[in-house]
Amino acid sequence: MINIQQRFIMKSVIKNKTGFTLIELMVVIGIFGILAIVAVPSMSSFLPGYRLNATARELRTILQLARATAVRRNVRCVAVFNPQAYVPKGQAGSYMIFLDSNNNWRQDDLVDNDDPSVAIPDGLVDPGEETVLVATIMPPGASLVSAVFTNNGGPATSNIDVDGNGTLENTIQATTTTLLGFDSHGLAARSTAGAFVSGNVIIRNSQGNWLRFTATPAGQVTLRRSTDGVNWE
Repeated sequence: MINIQQRFIMKSVIKNKTGFTLIELMVVIGIFGILAIVAVPSMSSFLPGYRLNATARELRTILQLARATAVRRNVRCVAVFNPQAYVPKGQAGSYMIFLDSNNNWRQDDLVDNDDPSVAIPDGLVDPGEETVLVATIMPPGASLVSAVFTNNGGPATSNIDVDGNGTLENTIQATTTTLLGFDSHGLAARSTAGAFVSGNVIIRNSQGNWLRFTATPAGQVTLRRSTDGVNWE
């Protein structure tokens, strides 16, 4: 038999398990709403900087990949940058990497057997000049706005295999000043005239933040920041 005291205890336990009241739930929801209103602007201002830094890390990794591939494969490895006009939402500009086994800064350069000085491009990637990294578009919030390297002395423009299928496309073209290469020793590749090819790649975001990568003749890559694209820290 359950006595009066035990019944009182059971009623108290049941009462305590009824959960939140409607008013309490409304208060909690209101607090979460206020926090969301405060947090959204903060996240909106945080994301562009985060994405730009993430892109910077990715580009540094890409250049390290090109350098390491050149050393590992014992052949020149070239990174091609395709700068475009700044777009607030980003995804402007792209980059890719290919092997340059004969050191002439292009992927298609078959020659006339009767006259080796005459190039007869056939639209196909030459043996040993495969695409290492297919063309990759910049992520949302980041634009690749400039890529200027020492004139490598190669062709003014040349088609490249942007998707790695062995056939060259003209959707993205390389120029004498948008290619950066590394030789089998990990140093900056030389131009056809024998000079080291070095220069800069610049990216920016919608908040007016800029990042500049500088490649040195020694094959090193340094990073500097700017808020106007003119004065660099």
